[in-house]
Amino acid sequence: DVALMVVDGLAGITPDDAHFARWLRRFDKPVVLAVNKAESKRAAPTMADAYQLGLGEPVAISAEHGEGLAELYDALAAHE
Repeated sequence: DVALMVVDGLAGITPDDAHFARWLRRFDKPVVLAVNKAESKRAAPTMADAYQLGLGEPVAISAEHGEGLAELYDALAAHE
């Protein structure tokens, strides 16, 4: 019912990220975009660039540190 796309906040938006975002937009399903490794200020440019993927507002998370997971769960639950 909803797709979750995760990008690496330290690597920036890659050509593969752009490819899969285009692929996901073809479907008539909501997509939640998560930017992982966002505990670092180095991820700030990726957060800004993530809007260019056309998937809506990205959710900043850090899977390793457990940060932003409540916001991610809320974003996913909004599509139940």
